[in-house]
Amino acid sequence: MVITENDAWIVRKRYFDRTPVIVKPSTPQTPQIDRGKFLCPQDLTFGQLCFIVRKRIKIESNEALFLFLKGGTIPPTNTAISELDVDRNRDSKGFLPITYSLENTFGCDHFL
Repeated sequence: MVITENDAWIVRKRYFDRTPVIVKPSTPQTPQIDRGKFLCPQDLTFGQLCFIVRKRIKIESNEALFLFLKGGTIPPTNTAISELDVDRNRDSKGFLPITYSLENTFGCDHFL
């Protein structure tokens, strides 16, 4: 499905109490998410969104998940999505783009 310029604005008008968010992997090697578009309630925190994305990707417990806003910034986990939904963070289509990356938190996967 192709996202047009007006899609986010139509969604924002219809669901004025929600924030349209697009979540995508930072690299092609990063595991893909099964659903990348979300309509987040105003009171959803960045940490709660991180938990939702973690469950959607189905990653192992020994992998850390990092979510980034446009420009590579990582906001505090207690920040509401509505606070992040400002013009400087939105893409040209009106969505709040978030990329994610994984990192192994316990070193290598095997012992020599």
